[in-house]
Amino acid sequence: MKKICSHVVALLVSLVCLQACGGGSAGVVPLEQVQKKAYISFATVTSDPSKQLRGVVLEAVLPEGLTVATDPVPIVTDPDAFNISSSALKGEANQQTFGTYNKVTKKVKITVVTFATDIVIGTFATLTCNVISGYTFSASQFTSSIIPSNSSAFQATDQNGVDLTLTVTPKISVTFGY
Repeated sequence: MKKICSHVVALLVSLVCLQACGGGSAGVVPLEQVQKKAYISFATVTSDPSKQLRGVVLEAVLPEGLTVATDPVPIVTDPDAFNISSSALKGEANQQTFGTYNKVTKKVKITVVTFATDIVIGTFATLTCNVISGYTFSASQFTSSIIPSNSSAFQATDQNGVDLTLTVTPKISVTFGY
């Protein structure tokens, strides 16, 4: 009888353990929780609200596991780089926003210019990325890997072409689509 009771207890413990770890389907994410898109918002911040921007250039390297929709023809001077599709890169009103994406280095370069009005301090562009199946991201992975690591990767200028990089800095935020 003791032997039977110990086997029943062992079986119950095994069932509880399997249920706690997902019933043996460890690593499988429910379909409604699979990340399909990452929306990266690029912004500027400053402690001087009087700053008026007319141009912003930002270069960043995307984490492995993301792709960006591009035009089909590569850039003549760099066969690994493509213009980012207008459906994937959106700027604010009254701005000219365009960018390139190098499929080998995963580097994006976003340029925003305006001639009629100033670029508002804050969000200046949003990039829609496709998440490759099997990858899952957290927002912290973007803030640690996308913010430019050197001063030449970000530049902000005023209406006279004066470099404002010392007082205006980049910031990103990311949301995910499922």
